[in-house]
Amino acid sequence: MLELKDEINDLTEKLRQVNNEKRNVEDDRDNVVKQMEITNIKL
Repeated sequence: MLELKDEINDLTEKLRQVNNEKRNVEDDRDNVVKQMEITNIKL
């Protein structure tokens, strides 16, 4: 039972990391879009 609990904890932590990476990628994408809009306005 303890092994299963450990595995669940490990998977939960991995999921948390993946969600953080996803959020970072989405933030990066949003920043790129904003930069492109700013650049287009300057042009």
